[in-house]
Amino acid sequence: MWIDPAGGRLELRSWVVRWLPVQDLDPRTVDNYESYLRCHVLVRFGATSLGEITELDVDAWVKESREAGYAAATVASWVKLLSMILSDAVRQRLISADPVRQRRRRGRRSRSGVWASPEQVLRIANQAGVPGDRWHGCW
Repeated sequence: MWIDPAGGRLELRSWVVRWLPVQDLDPRTVDNYESYLRCHVLVRFGATSLGEITELDVDAWVKESREAGYAAATVASWVKLLSMILSDAVRQRLISADPVRQRRRRGRRSRSGVWASPEQVLRIANQAGVPGDRWHGCW
């Protein structure tokens, strides 16, 4: 598939001006996207050409945002929006690949979570073996 190099030179900001108005979204979603774009995505990538956004750039942005104190879910929302924008640029043949989709999931993994105590594990195991319990088969 041939990609016109001129498409990759289009700044993200210019592509977003074309992209956002044609999205069929709930008004609240549009408000959220506009806020994400104005305050985060375009601040970092707005003046960058579509073809110049790399995996490394996205990784650095994610790391900087997390270190600045933003929650992982919040940063993930911004990255998801950027990926949607770039994926549509791929479909329009402005760029050949979405660098966000190619990101490697690496780095430290959170070890936090909810863990069952040994007593809770035994209680769960005992309940799993009780016939007639609503968890035993279909109900």
